[in-house]
Amino acid sequence: MEIIQNILRTVAKRKVVNEKPTIIRTEALDALVVRLDPEELAGSVLTLETGSVQLPDLAGMRETLIGVGGFVDIEVMLYDAIIELFIVTYD
Repeated sequence: MEIIQNILRTVAKRKVVNEKPTIIRTEALDALVVRLDPEELAGSVLTLETGSVQLPDLAGMRETLIGVGGFVDIEVMLYDAIIELFIVTYD
């Protein structure tokens, strides 16, 4: 999974804030990466071909992301009925 995560981070570096997500699909897993404005993150729905993830729409999440910079990168990996979600922030 580390290789896929490195690929997702490389793709994320080239994305524009709020650009359509990039989806990578293989036999073993589905992966998605998107760069979002932190203020639009809470409640977002991230859709892969085999499922979707909805981030909580919580005030605490918004407060946590105050001051993290102009964007956050979201990485989602779905494999063997396991969902891994990473929120990468930049100061």
